[in-house]
Amino acid sequence: MISRRDRRRDTHPVDLSGSRIEGLSLTGVNLTGLNLARANLAWTDLDRTDLTGVNLTSADLTGATVEYANLSGAVLTAGRLSSASFDRTHLDGVDFSQAVRTGAWFQGTTLRGTEPVGADLSDAHLEFANLDGALVGGVKYNSKATWPPGFTPPPPVPPGGGCFRADTGRPC
Repeated sequence: MISRRDRRRDTHPVDLSGSRIEGLSLTGVNLTGLNLARANLAWTDLDRTDLTGVNLTSADLTGATVEYANLSGAVLTAGRLSSASFDRTHLDGVDFSQAVRTGAWFQGTTLRGTEPVGADLSDAHLEFANLDGALVGGVKYNSKATWPPGFTPPPPVPPGGGCFRADTGRPC
């Protein structure tokens, strides 16, 4: 079991890259530092899970529930997060570049220092999300994307074509 691993003796990250873990309940499990690149986690229950520093590059989290979890420092580059729920999750410093987050939920979520450059935020629910210090630039979104009260999103720009600091409202 991953959650019973002795991290003091085993310092090598567990490599589950490319694994098919879809539809499982991993509620409350400590998955810190795992390599889940290209893993299929669609419709998986990851509520209250510790995913600190996990590599989720190109992972499929479509429809997953990742609520009250910790993904601080995780890498979700090019991940598929459509219709996933990240409500009240810590996402500080997460790399979301090139991720597809259409219809994803981020209610009450902390997104401090995240980098969503090139991400697709169409239909995303970001109302009540904390975007302080988030680099929101080069993102794609549509009129159905919802933003925190008082937040003015930057004009959509081509991926990699700009940077916008949510806390200052100025270009980087």
